[in-house]
Amino acid sequence: MRLRFRAKQSPSRLEDRFLFLWQLAKGPPLEREFRFHAERRWRADFEAGLQGWRVFRLGPDQITMENVERLVLMVAASVVR
Repeated sequence: MRLRFRAKQSPSRLEDRFLFLWQLAKGPPLEREFRFHAERRWRADFEAGLQGWRVFRLGPDQITMENVERLVLMVAASVVR
C-alpha cells in the first residue's frame, strides 16, 4: 500500500493528525485514495466495500490514539489472514 494524496493540495489538519497518530502506532503504509478506474476520476466507498475493501470514516472526535491503535490492530490482523 502506498500513501497518495488526492490532489496537489495539502492534507487537512485532521488528516495530518491521523497520519501522525498512525505512524506513532506503527501502522503500515497507507493509500489514501485508490483509483478504481484508469480513466474515470470518481471515488467510491460503497463500491470499495462491495469488492471487499474496508473503508474507515472517522470524525474529528474519533481521531484519538486509542482508536488509531485499534485500527492498526484490525489492519494487521486482516493482513495476516
